[in-house]
Amino acid sequence: GYCYRYGIGIEKNEIRAFQLYKEAAENGVEKNEIIAFELYKEVAQNGHITSLYELGECYQYGMGTGKNEIKAFGFYKEAAEKGHITSIYKLGECYKYGIGTKINGIKAFEFYKEAAKKG
Repeated sequence: GYCYRYGIGIEKNEIRAFQLYKEAAENGVEKNEIIAFELYKEVAQNGHITSLYELGECYQYGMGTGKNEIKAFGFYKEAAEKGHITSIYKLGECYKYGIGTKINGIKAFEFYKEAAKKG
């Protein structure tokens, strides 16, 4: 992953680096939420939509960074606008429970409905 991330001996490919880091983590490498958070930020800046959702999760639950529900809402919204279905659902949760925004049952229902339609 490191070589792909920095282009050492191979063409730089941050998405592939992220995949390899994730695979390593799943195979018993010690969990490090701070590194994961930093990698999500880096990959999200390069247009990886799922990483926007993951940043929302990090901010909502304070994983690898300070808890900030307003930022979480913003990342869920950005990913949802790009078609990320789980983020659309999470916006429904945000509006239902007031996570980073005011409670709004109508908007919550609309986002749940949209997520269900998209599958």
